[in-house]
Amino acid sequence: MHRRERGSAILESLVALATAFVFLALLTQLAFGLMTRNQVSAATDAAARDLASLGASQAEARSQLAQFIAEAVPGSSNASIQIGGDSQQVVVDVRFDWDAPGPRWSTVHFALRSVAPRTVAP
Repeated sequence: MHRRERGSAILESLVALATAFVFLALLTQLAFGLMTRNQVSAATDAAARDLASLGASQAEARSQLAQFIAEAVPGSSNASIQIGGDSQQVVVDVRFDWDAPGPRWSTVHFALRSVAPRTVAP
């Protein structure tokens, strides 16, 4: 192998290694984003169901949901929780920003909505 070819092989290896690192970091952040969305979605669904069936306090549900987001989602900020609805259903809207762990490429904005029909005890 000539000296020039050996240098080219080293350069190609370094480029491949850097590309693999960036791809791995992106894949990791995507996985964390999906887990974050699923966790907050489950908590939002639970809050809507509790409000619809148990008649829980809106202030208490809002507080618990905000606390859950702060504890379970490191890097979350600007959490906004709206609770509304009518006599038929309860609607819970959650919005927050999230900075993924690792390299910070951009802030991810989450907006989740959960709707639960009101139930009446038998």
